[in-house]
Amino acid sequence: MNRKVNLIKTIIITLAFVCFIGTTHPLNAEAAKKPKLNKTSISLQQGKTATIKVKGASKKTKKYTWKVTGKAVKIVSSKKNTVKVKAVKDGKSFVKIKVNGKTLKCAVKVAKEAKKPA
Repeated sequence: MNRKVNLIKTIIITLAFVCFIGTTHPLNAEAAKKPKLNKTSISLQQGKTATIKVKGASKKTKKYTWKVTGKAVKIVSSKKNTVKVKAVKDGKSFVKIKVNGKTLKCAVKVAKEAKKPA
């Protein structure tokens, strides 16, 4: 009889400990973060550059696919979660990135370079 009581006490204490640890220690807090761009729209003059970064993506993410739609800007360089774009001609373009199956975009408006007075 004494053995059964000790066994039941041990099981109850173990379950209480497991429930306590489960509620106080989150398993994966990083999974709740959603990736987003640090800028959603940019205005540039021709010849100028800008850097766009992805924030909130998992550190385990290895594949970042950058793409430009439109002819106003071009990608100068890209490193994992960062891209540098250059304003080429007057107009509007979109810089898009695909991260973890989600597509994010930043609108880029390019204006002509201001003329300097003679």
